[in-house]
Amino acid sequence: MAASVLRRRPRFNNTLLLSAVVWSSVCLMMLITRALTGSPLLVVSPAAFSYVARRAAGAGEPSLPSTLADLGTDGARTYFSKLGWTSISSEDEDEYISRFRVISAGLGGFEEGYRVVKENSQVLLYGNEHLIACIMALQETLGNHRAADVITKNPAVLTISAPEVRRNYEQIATVADGMGFMSSLGDRFGLR
Repeated sequence: MAASVLRRRPRFNNTLLLSAVVWSSVCLMMLITRALTGSPLLVVSPAAFSYVARRAAGAGEPSLPSTLADLGTDGARTYFSKLGWTSISSEDEDEYISRFRVISAGLGGFEEGYRVVKENSQVLLYGNEHLIACIMALQETLGNHRAADVITKNPAVLTISAPEVRRNYEQIATVADGMGFMSSLGDRFGLR
């Protein structure tokens, strides 16, 4: 019996191999598509340079609460009404508008907030405390502009708890970039 146990070969983990093959294929597709379309393989925005320069100089960025106060309340109700949510009570509407303002403040304006909420309305089901903590964690780890970019590419990141964001911000940003790339392909080829 002991001899039969020793002769048994360990099973290879096919899932790990499949994951590596899929990831390699996606990376290869991205490189080929960018090469065929003539777009650069690496794009660093002026906002990224600005963020790095400010961080190197020790200058901070405005915090979410100050941005929220600067944003005001005038446009929030107007943009929220564009979503077409008609069968909610006025108390619930006020709460959703408050959450919409938090998301908009994290993105820099009501138009950006509207696009994100229209894309993924489930983010309004999370409370203000959760949304503020999540957005602030993204901003602390990635900077304001990069955090807004990540949220725009993948609004579902607003459903992740702040401690998880702080632990996994690099992976969150990478997934958002992948989703943004796939979305741009869909837009380019009319699949969206």
